[in-house]
Amino acid sequence: MRLGLALAIALTAVAAGCGGGSPAIRDGLHFGFIVDRGHSTIEFDEAQFLRGEAAQKAAEQDGEVAPGEPVSNDYYIRDRDRRTTTLRVATGVQVTVVRCPTSCRQGVPGRFSALRTGADHPPYWVTTKGGVVTRIDQQYVP
Repeated sequence: MRLGLALAIALTAVAAGCGGGSPAIRDGLHFGFIVDRGHSTIEFDEAQFLRGEAAQKAAEQDGEVAPGEPVSNDYYIRDRDRRTTTLRVATGVQVTVVRCPTSCRQGVPGRFSALRTGADHPPYWVTTKGGVVTRIDQQYVP
């Protein structure tokens, strides 16, 4: 009985991101910021990329625009917490980056080692599979 309870507590702590590790991220497509880049990992700050009515409503709720004042360029990035998750990056990860004016909206192939990171750098879409980053695409923001 004690062993079962201890195991349940440990699994709950891991699922919640406790115990010194970073919170887990589900497989799929995630938007956010690459805060730091290691040799084979990234520190990822997940956020929301909202457009249209959802962007307007969220920006108003967050006090970024006054009610009825339009959001700039019809998008809003919501990042309520700045927690990061350490993610492993696959060898040969596919990367696309924005190169304006020729490829602002459609990225061109890039290199993981050359990604711009940090708070003042562009947002990215990160694809994970099996808990590993398999693709990173820079988001164009006017």
